[in-house]
Amino acid sequence: ILTGTLEEGEVVNFDPSGGEGLVIQIEMLGKRVEKAEAGDSVGLVLDKPVEAKRGQVISYPQSRATIVQSFVADIVLFSSIEVRNDDVLMIRCGTAEKRCKVQRILGRMDPINLTLDARSLEILKSGEVGRILLLPLDPICMEKYSEFPELGRFVVEGKSGTAAAGIVLET
Repeated sequence: ILTGTLEEGEVVNFDPSGGEGLVIQIEMLGKRVEKAEAGDSVGLVLDKPVEAKRGQVISYPQSRATIVQSFVADIVLFSSIEVRNDDVLMIRCGTAEKRCKVQRILGRMDPINLTLDARSLEILKSGEVGRILLLPLDPICMEKYSEFPELGRFVVEGKSGTAAAGIVLET
């Protein structure tokens, strides 16, 4: 559980698959508990089968996780990676690992006075901070970092591990 609480008897949604189920039982360390909180590692028994594979986000119907069509993010490149328009990046947000296409580099950030140079850019290089528009090629749940940090930060995987980190500014 990343944030909030989960209780027996509650209906929950699984996104981005769209599944739904009633929580019949919560188990933690082999024991039944009625309630789980942020930081708890739990197993769930639901009233029916639900697609619950890695990368799914569980939320209550009144506050469902957002499946993004596109998102704007600030990223910092700290490996030997370069990012160009139309590149496909493997990003990891929570437990989800999804491919996202760089629709457009929106600008390069000046790290000293934190201003955005929005001139037409074709490439971001190692050590630079930039703002980019990304299009997920597979469904993924993300949120604005300012509203929900746990689903608003991500890393970019490179050939030899983590190559960049970012935060979601807009969805």
